Amino acid sequence: MKKGKGVKKAADPASSDLNLSDQGSKAEKYYHGLMASSRVSAAISGLHELDAILRIGLDNVLSIMNGTVGGIMLLDEPSQTLFYRVYHGLSAKYGEEMRLNLARESQER
Repeated sequence: MKKGKGVKKAADPASSDLNLSDQGSKAEKYYHGLMASSRVSAAISGLHELDAILRIGLDNVLSIMNGTVGGIMLLDEPSQTLFYRVYHGLSAKYGEEMRLNLARESQER
């Protein structure tokens, strides 16, 4: 039998299923990324309170990463110290007392 031009060999069903699941996984990641961006965008345009915006951002990042512990630190410019503004999964004591002095950290390097 001669091979005809433009005739494609049938794909192996197992490799075809693998391709579809890979595409589904990529599409799902893309969808979740878009949803997180949409929620953050809605929060920024609809909320004027910084803590609420940061909490929504943190919740979305933890959701994307399947994480349970995290926080967002902000810089206190006069003291050059980072502090947790919002956090999740940390003890209240740690979240409130944790400070990272940037001036001291840069001197130690």
